[in-house]
Amino acid sequence: MQGSTAFTNMSDVFISYSRKDQDAVQKLHYMIEAKGREAWVDWQDILPTAKWWQEIQRGIEGADTFVFVLSPDSIASKVCEQEIDHAVLHHKRIVPIVYREGFEFKLTSNAHQVLKEHNWLYFTDPSKVEQAFQTLLEIMDTDLEEVRLHTRLIVRSVEWENNARNDSFLLRGDDLNLAEQWLKSSDHHLPPTQQQRTYIQKSREVEIANQRILDAGKRAEKMVQFGSVILGGTIAIAAFISFLLWQNRRVNEIDSGSVLALRQFETAQLPALLEAVKQGRNLQSLAPNARRLEDYPTPRPILTLQTMLSRIQERNQLRTESGSVFAIAFSPDSTLMATGGRGFVQISTVQGKKIAQFALPSDRGLAALSFNAEGKEVLTVWSDSSLGRWDLTGKAIAWIPQKVKLVQARFSLDRRSFATVRKDGAAQLWTATGQSKAILKPNLPRSRSPMFRAINFSADGKYLATGGTDGGVTWWNQKGEILPSNHPKLRSYSTTGTIFDLKMTQNQMAIAAEGTIWLRTLNGQVIRQFVGDQSIFTPEGRHLVTGGTDGTIEVWNVANSAPEFRSAHESTLYALAVSPNGRYLATAGIGRTIRVWDLMRQTNAVRASENELLGMTLTRDGAIVAVGKQGKQGTEGTISIWNFDPQRQVQLSSKVPVWSVAISPDGQTIATGDQTGTVRLWNRQGKEMGEFKADSRRILNLKFSPNGEQIATAADQGAKLWSRSGQLQKELEKNVRVYDVSFQANGKQIATTLGATIKLWDRAGNLIRSIPVSQSDANILSVRFTPDQNRIITTGMDGMVNIWTSKGDKLHEFKAHPNNIYGLSLSSDSQQILTSGANGVTRLWTMAGEQLGEWQGNKAEFSQDGQQIVTIDQEGMLRVVDNVKLDRLLTTACDWLKDYLETNPTVSDRERQLCDRGKP
Repeated sequence: MQGSTAFTNMSDVFISYSRKDQDAVQKLHYMIEAKGREAWVDWQDILPTAKWWQEIQRGIEGADTFVFVLSPDSIASKVCEQEIDHAVLHHKRIVPIVYREGFEFKLTSNAHQVLKEHNWLYFTDPSKVEQAFQTLLEIMDTDLEEVRLHTRLIVRSVEWENNARNDSFLLRGDDLNLAEQWLKSSDHHLPPTQQQRTYIQKSREVEIANQRILDAGKRAEKMVQFGSVILGGTIAIAAFISFLLWQNRRVNEIDSGSVLALRQFETAQLPALLEAVKQGRNLQSLAPNARRLEDYPTPRPILTLQTMLSRIQERNQLRTESGSVFAIAFSPDSTLMATGGRGFVQISTVQGKKIAQFALPSDRGLAALSFNAEGKEVLTVWSDSSLGRWDLTGKAIAWIPQKVKLVQARFSLDRRSFATVRKDGAAQLWTATGQSKAILKPNLPRSRSPMFRAINFSADGKYLATGGTDGGVTWWNQKGEILPSNHPKLRSYSTTGTIFDLKMTQNQMAIAAEGTIWLRTLNGQVIRQFVGDQSIFTPEGRHLVTGGTDGTIEVWNVANSAPEFRSAHESTLYALAVSPNGRYLATAGIGRTIRVWDLMRQTNAVRASENELLGMTLTRDGAIVAVGKQGKQGTEGTISIWNFDPQRQVQLSSKVPVWSVAISPDGQTIATGDQTGTVRLWNRQGKEMGEFKADSRRILNLKFSPNGEQIATAADQGAKLWSRSGQLQKELEKNVRVYDVSFQANGKQIATTLGATIKLWDRAGNLIRSIPVSQSDANILSVRFTPDQNRIITTGMDGMVNIWTSKGDKLHEFKAHPNNIYGLSLSSDSQQILTSGANGVTRLWTMAGEQLGEWQGNKAEFSQDGQQIVTIDQEGMLRVVDNVKLDRLLTTACDWLKDYLETNPTVSDRERQLCDRGKP
């Protein structure tokens, strides 16, 4: 398509495979690229810091052909199955190939149905590999122009979806005409997806609307040229049309500014939030009397502010006057921050108010910086081991000169000692007053001794660990003696690569070695690895912060290695520090900017489980009941009850994961469904009141009837209707997976899902009607009756929201997510919809399909009054967010920006005035 933007994620082929087939796939990859084709394979194309599944999806969406390497391992792989599902969802050309000799495939196996429907290419006979490869190339080149058009439209439609359906990402001109011609063609080798149809249709609608406005403007210009008799009326009409044109331009500018702010937010949160406030103010000026969302000409700034305020963690940006910062330290009470570089130290409050900046000897590099134990002095260690002591105004208290060149220095946690790594490869321990306590050297001939490059204290300060050029970690006591090999906890060991940094907690250590951070136990057992060059633990040891030369900053949950926060500096990261109270993270890189992050800002977020949360329900009196997996391996279950603070009220445990939960209409009984097919009933205090076996496998969903006398279950092996005491009343579906079940508010109808169909039943379990839902045969995952009983809402694996009458007649549909929608909730007034996608994003919609908000979460529910939204996610986090109006969002944003606006010299007076409106 002429005039299209560049598509960096597009390739000729995506290869799906099991890791056990990697050698064969490497050969195939080489053969494909040797022919000048581009192959997308995850060992090469996924950055370790990227969101893994989203990158896989982008790779599939941007590939012209999907190759699946058949083997028993790939057939059994859940990930490979998900990749095939995504390829089928986007109507990709699929080519199964076989590499393993002796591989046998039975049509009755658990393999994906699509693999049974395609011819295979065999690469098993070495003498026929070239022939099979030529056949693969011919398949890839068949109808190539149409296939590439199909791929481009997928990539562009997904980009449109991921940018909140911003009009600037729609097709125009020749691009749109070509896409429409393809859509109308009856000879499709790859049929259009529903997402492509929606994208092309919306592009035409916006093109027509824009053309009408342009035509109206031209007519207005012509009317001005008529005679003086009608001049007054003509000018009035022309003025009105000009106003419409001006308003349309302003709306487009607001939309574009909001989308750009969201993009900027990924690397510069505070400037992006300030830009979002600007666009919110612009929207207020366009619609000063708006009270409802539908009163605004665009909801985009509201969506942008909601998204940012649910994610923001950058609290402030500080500037130095003298150069790049190489060291950062917090005072013991976490109220002050010292930052230093070549020739200077600056002291400020954590809110950004500068207290002092003083010059230091500039002929030495700053190796370490700390407050003393009382917080009354600043201690500096220089590259020649000299120690400086300064009061908080910059007055020198003491200067202890040394002449021992060093490469690293670290203070103990109690700030009473420091340790250095010398340029000669040895290490040295010092008191905080500059007295040498011990020199650490391996007892080996010099030719065999490693050069130390890293040193640090154990969490209790009693021991030291060193790392060096041999990749070895050695433990020492404070006398400079290596600990014996039979030490019960601290044992020396070897790893790979030169070690440049060491950080410790009571039980773990982070080792930086040549671009990789290794998380290990104190005796060397590997737990996890990350990309980065330096790291620091939070004081309680629950989180690890990593930083890299590319400026990337990530905060990881140590218990489950889940990323909880990610951002980036503009350039190489030099320094990381966490305040003693664990709240603030300070980072600095090339340049004069220090960024301060609030690690505890999400007071509305709690960790409800150390593993994945799977289900949630809300009571009418304001309690949240969440269930899911527990334990590092996810083999146990959890049931917890929270209020909206959120504070935990009740915590229960289960021997197996809990998949679903429901609350009785009177709010007093909780029903849970677990992995073994057991339904259990609990009271609000957590006492078990009864149980019954409802299925042989997982209970995926369950619901109480409106009168509380019945329980409907949806499970891996069917759907059933039970009495509250556990007596089977009716088996609705048998030996098939049913994802969801729902009661109508008056209890007259029950809805269940079955594949791409929903079924309506009467209260006795008699079938009323079956309704085909999905044109793409994608499974329906959720079904709900609206509280007003007039409509039925369904969502599924195709990312579509379908709206029906209560009798099953279709009203309309809209695309809510690129693919699987796992969560669906309706507001009590039947006016809003919450959908939660496989990418961990929850979106808020009007019934007409207009997006109103976006947050993190794999499932979400409305509060009873609709003013708050509760989300849960795969990392075990539970969040309560406000479903609020524009003026409240602007107030909240300005409160967050307060310190940044007051202390940052790069902010203009005009920008500060954005948050001055409405102040007394």
